Amino acid sequence: MDRGLRSHVLVAVWGVVILAGFIGILWLSYRVQRNMHPAEYEGVVVEKWADYQETEQGSRPYFRLMLELENGQQLTIGVQRDLFNQARVGSRIRKTSEGIQLMQAATDKTG
Repeated sequence: MDRGLRSHVLVAVWGVVILAGFIGILWLSYRVQRNMHPAEYEGVVVEKWADYQETEQGSRPYFRLMLELENGQQLTIGVQRDLFNQARVGSRIRKTSEGIQLMQAATDKTG
């Protein structure tokens, strides 16, 4: 094989390797992103907080709930003000294709 042809083959092989690596990184990034924000989940509110986001257009509030899922994993979700105000620590939250459902925590009636 002459030197010019071998050089072209080497460039082509490296191009395929780099392209395969890039595709692999994109696929892995997509999988990690899906696991971080699953399409459906159910869990218990363990913490809630609100703060303000500062932008050039001004301040705007944001509301977050931290959930503990059934498998023990914690998930932070952004919610609207009305759901934030209704949710309490201990409330159950379920997200399905139909939306987010809030089930209030059962109150302790002993005592």
